[in-house]
Amino acid sequence: MGWTYIGWDLIPMVAAAVALVAALIGDRAVWSAPTVAGRSMIGLTALLVAAWGLVRFGALQNGLAVLPSGQGVGLGLIWNSGLPGWVAAAAALGLAARPSVLKTGAMIGGSAALAVLALALWDGRSGFARQRESGPDPALRAILAERPGEVLWLTGDVEPWTLAGRASWASKFQGAGVVLSRPLAIALNARIDRLIAVGLVGQDWKTPFGAAPSAPRTPALAQVSALCAAGDAPAWIVAPIAPGAAPDLTLKNRSWTARQPYELDLAGRWFVTRTYAVIPCVGR
Repeated sequence: MGWTYIGWDLIPMVAAAVALVAALIGDRAVWSAPTVAGRSMIGLTALLVAAWGLVRFGALQNGLAVLPSGQGVGLGLIWNSGLPGWVAAAAALGLAARPSVLKTGAMIGGSAALAVLALALWDGRSGFARQRESGPDPALRAILAERPGEVLWLTGDVEPWTLAGRASWASKFQGAGVVLSRPLAIALNARIDRLIAVGLVGQDWKTPFGAAPSAPRTPALAQVSALCAAGDAPAWIVAPIAPGAAPDLTLKNRSWTARQPYELDLAGRWFVTRTYAVIPCVGR
C-alpha cells in the first residue's frame, strides 16, 4: 500500500512512524476508554485524509480541464492524482472501524474484483504509444530510405527505433545514468550540448528531471546547418511541427503525418501534433 502514497511528501513517513509505534506498543497499552480512543483515532485519520483529498482533487480537476480534445483519462493521471491512495486509506479505515467484515467471502470477492479491474485497465497507453510500439511506419521508412544513418528525433524517446527502424542520434533520456558506459555517456552528453547550443532543444534535454519541459521548436536553416556541418551529424532530423507553423522551405524537408497525435504535457498546457518535418542532415 505504501507505493500508492508516492509523491505525498511527508504523509507516508508520518503514517509509517505512527504504524511502527502502534505495532511496538501492541497490547501493552491500557486505555480507560478504548472504544472512544479507537474511534477518535479513526475519525482524526479520516479527517486528515479527506482534507488532503480535497487539495489533490483540486489539482486533478485542473489537470482534467486542460486535457487535449479527445484524450482519455490515462492511468498516469489517475495515479498522480493520489486517487489510489485515497481508496487504500478509505479501505484501511473501514476495516479498522469494522474488522468483522473481513470474512473469507469478502476477501475472495474483493480480490476477484481487483483482478478484473486490473485486466480492464492494464493497457493504458495513448494512441500514439500504441502506434509507435506496433512497428515501423511504412511511409516514414520510405522517406528515410533515401539515405542510411542515425535519426535525431526532436521529441519523444524511442521513436527512431520503433517508428523509423533506425538508431537514435540523441534523445532527452538517452544519455542518462542508465547508460552503463562512460565513453558513450560522455559522447551523448556532448551531442546534447551541441543541440542546446544551436537552439534546437531546451535545457530540459540536459536535465530532464530538473528543468521545466520546453515546447518542441520548429528548426530554422541556420540551426540545421550548424548541426549538420559536423561529420558525425545524424542522417535525418525528424521535427514535430505545431499546428499553424511551417518549417523553412530551404530545409528541403519531407512531410510525414503520424496516424495518431503526439501529445506532450508542458506543465499545464499541451503540445499536440500529427505533422513532422523529415529533414536531411549530414552532407547537406
